[in-house]
Amino acid sequence: MLDGYTHSPNSCIKYQAPTLQCIIIIFLLLSGIGSSVPIMMVASLTISTVFINTSNALLKKNLQLEQVIKVFGGTKKDIIKDLYLPSLIPATRSNITLGMGLGLKVVVLGEFIGSQDGLGYLLNVAKIYFQMDKVFFYLIILLLFMVIFELVVNLFFILFFQKYLLSE
Repeated sequence: MLDGYTHSPNSCIKYQAPTLQCIIIIFLLLSGIGSSVPIMMVASLTISTVFINTSNALLKKNLQLEQVIKVFGGTKKDIIKDLYLPSLIPATRSNITLGMGLGLKVVVLGEFIGSQDGLGYLLNVAKIYFQMDKVFFYLIILLLFMVIFELVVNLFFILFFQKYLLSE
């Protein structure tokens, strides 16, 4: 008994947030085995991360710049166009890379557990039959896909939004 409260091992387990395995089981029960499980998992796990990242970018607004825009006769439209949207460019870049990385992991995990097709399913089958050459091949494919995606996103933002990225 600490500070008037009793602590038991079950109280810690009872009040914890559901783990990824619980979420997968819930989605399997709702939709069965198929391609909808990875889609629901990606949506449920990435939307909150993207929302938090975007809201943090909007909360870090520069009040002095907002006052300067207002002093020079700027409207709410000017504040949004010249202050808020440029501050969202770095957040959008990080959201794309973060969402894609997390999404790819969740899709492979969802296919690994609750699907009958896809790269995660093939990875699981190769693991079960101890075909390590196929396991490493599928992992290399995943890594190459992520590296190419990162290069394309970085090139896109460097070419089109470089002036917004350098201000951070």
